[in-house]
Amino acid sequence: MNKKLLFLMLLSLGFSSVLAENYTHYEWSCITYSGNTVAPSHAIRNGTNYNVSYYYSNGGNGLPSNCVGKQTKQNYTVTIDNNGGSGGALKYNSDGSMYISNPSRIGYTFTSWNTSNNNAPASKIPASFAGNVTYTANWVANTYSVNYNSNGGNGSMSASTATYNQPFKTRQNSFSRTGYTFNGWNESANGSGVAWALDSSGVYESGKSWTWNYAKDITLYAQWNANTYTVNYNSNGGSGTMSSDIATYGQGYVTKAN
Repeated sequence: MNKKLLFLMLLSLGFSSVLAENYTHYEWSCITYSGNTVAPSHAIRNGTNYNVSYYYSNGGNGLPSNCVGKQTKQNYTVTIDNNGGSGGALKYNSDGSMYISNPSRIGYTFTSWNTSNNNAPASKIPASFAGNVTYTANWVANTYSVNYNSNGGNGSMSASTATYNQPFKTRQNSFSRTGYTFNGWNESANGSGVAWALDSSGVYESGKSWTWNYAKDITLYAQWNANTYTVNYNSNGGSGTMSSDIATYGQGYVTKAN
């Protein structure tokens, strides 16, 4: 029997609708002959060999002249739901069967297709496929590593694990640095990158939660503010007064003239 497959791809927002014109049924213009059944009342699927005599209750061979077979076109729709991803599309195998290519999605790994029926696997859809079906992509969110760098401080910190599109909190700082106060994390050592866990005034906010939207591992660098100290002057038995000075750790300082 001749078969004809016509696929029209309609792509929109992660969905592909495929209209399949498939000559998959064979119908008969007569059902009985001399009181005997000469053809089944249900349709015969294309691609299957049938012995016509099987359908005669009296075991006769051949169809009577007034019993004519005809093919009837059936329209079916294949819907591909990429479920937030993209790239899933109907492709052809060399044997005429079809398959759906794997989609992709930032931050996720494709695992499988869910189907609305069980007779057309996404890996190899028969050429004689018949019936409406929807394929829905299944995804698993990827996990990434967040490493912590002391950036001149002392100590060590283990890495965190972040799951894509899930809440994430940076670890509490356990680094120390003589003469400095910890002031949050930054994606660059010099503080020119994205700052993490700073409130609107620029002060480190411990335990702040973020939605992880990076599809990569990252390193966070500890940021340090140099401490300031007060330098007081004492006359040590002399007369007069002198105002205090402020000295910043790690920076040059010159005492006042007496």
